[in-house]
Amino acid sequence: QGNRLGLYCSGTAWTCQSCITDYAPGCPEELVPRMVRGPLGEIEASVCNGKDSQRLGYELCMAQEWSRKTVLEEIGKLARFGADYIQFFDQNHGGGMHNCFARNHHHPPVPGRWQTAAMQSLAQEARRRWPETLLGCESGAAEPMVDELALNDARPNFVAFWGTPVPAQQFVFHGRTCNFAGNHCQAGNAYDFAAEPENLLWRLGYAFNAGDLLSIVLKEDGKIHWAWVVPWSVPEPDQQSVLTLVRNLNAIRRQYPQFLLYGRMGMPEIEVTGPKYLLHKKNGGPVEVDAFFANEWEAPDGSRALFVTNFRPVPQTVRLDGRPLELPPLSCVVKPFSFPRIAFFQSSTTPTKEIKHETTIHSH
Repeated sequence: QGNRLGLYCSGTAWTCQSCITDYAPGCPEELVPRMVRGPLGEIEASVCNGKDSQRLGYELCMAQEWSRKTVLEEIGKLARFGADYIQFFDQNHGGGMHNCFARNHHHPPVPGRWQTAAMQSLAQEARRRWPETLLGCESGAAEPMVDELALNDARPNFVAFWGTPVPAQQFVFHGRTCNFAGNHCQAGNAYDFAAEPENLLWRLGYAFNAGDLLSIVLKEDGKIHWAWVVPWSVPEPDQQSVLTLVRNLNAIRRQYPQFLLYGRMGMPEIEVTGPKYLLHKKNGGPVEVDAFFANEWEAPDGSRALFVTNFRPVPQTVRLDGRPLELPPLSCVVKPFSFPRIAFFQSSTTPTKEIKHETTIHSH
């Protein structure tokens, strides 16, 4: 039907037995020496591992030739099958490797820069073999991996346990690598959906203004749900509001790829103020944030635009340097600038901030 196929994997973890399905390939003894070891030589996986988690197994040391060969073979199977995107390095946050202290591997017996080199060269080899297949990781790609991992699962909900997430990784690296809103992992533990029925709308607005591709999670009967691992018994969010917001924001994204796909986020030259919104967090109570998202983007040719997104299902009014701007519900207003950024460096006097035109896309 013209859709793209993407798959989640389990990174450099070796599954001996799944705790979710009947998959149980076992852990042959000859594989054990290739696994990650702890400081005392212990062998026990630390990520998504345990009888109450996803699997029982170990984690591969990527400085070992057998481990590297195995990972490349698995990526090759999926690429030949026709997968467009493979989040192979799920659980390898940023594309990093799990720490290994083994004394008999081909690396120093402590974590270090060798881990970065091992993972970077592995990703480079995979990209060389299968250039048409996008590879990605859990969380945004770390700096050494941004040229190899082109599409990644942003995880701002992890940050929500301690504070309010900000798109720092996208601000620095967007245009070299891209993120998507992922499976919204841990949102169910971070936010109170009953107290905040618009929380998914807020998360989608956050992702869009960060330049991320939008994603939603489905439960039984194809209904949109809050996030991964939220029980299906929890009442789902308002379906029409989510569909309308995604439809409107995707239309804007298709219209402005020079900014939201190929561009980079910049520091706003215009002050945007407006109403506030309460994020109902399970840890720390309500947190006041803006009831809209406003980000400036710069295209490769130097052109710039301000994107102001109203994720709420009601109209709102914001002010751009004191001037009112009406925001239709569940939509984004785009304000291209009429002067290049270089104008700020041509004179000690800040030029007047003029707006060329605006574009609003919304539907009912």
